[in-house]
Amino acid sequence: MTEYIKAASAMGKSNRYYTFVNCWHENEVESEAMWKLYTASQPDGIAIQTTYGALKEAINDSEVMIGRVTYANYETAFLPGDSYFWYKRKSFEHEHEVRIMIEATDEQRKEFADIYKEKYFALTLPIDLEVLIQNVYVSPYASDWVKDVVEEELKSCHLEKSVMSSKMNDDALFFPSRKQLKELLWQIKEDTKRTLTVK
Repeated sequence: MTEYIKAASAMGKSNRYYTFVNCWHENEVESEAMWKLYTASQPDGIAIQTTYGALKEAINDSEVMIGRVTYANYETAFLPGDSYFWYKRKSFEHEHEVRIMIEATDEQRKEFADIYKEKYFALTLPIDLEVLIQNVYVSPYASDWVKDVVEEELKSCHLEKSVMSSKMNDDALFFPSRKQLKELLWQIKEDTKRTLTVK
């Protein structure tokens, strides 16, 4: 029985060579953890903002699947063989990953077989950048010149898209304490009295 399990596992692992994945991060706000994770070796990074609908429309291919990743405890969870590419360990839950996934056809598998003996191979898909890109954000750790370069590149591709610097380093809006607010209001009141008296 152990040999059958090993054989089944080997078959499942071989599918990794013929399943192509593109990863996105889903969140309502910027994530410092993700900026640090993906720009650790190159701080001059950018993030493209899109939506599920725009992503689907931009690719426009019925063979392409788009969905959220489920995070599971691999020691206790049973991962179904036909959908384990939609699972990751709970240790990666901070990624909030959305995946674009497509499986190679039988013809492509034969074509890629020899290539994989030497190196990994990427599958390219046509995509409508005008539809895909909603906004572009520049990393909070990027150099000052990055925003200008990205704007120029977008213009050269005839893409009129907003390029925004990360808001993570912006100052927060601080409010005075109740005591300070009371003193401020009193000062405004006194200043108003003096102004009225002068007139």
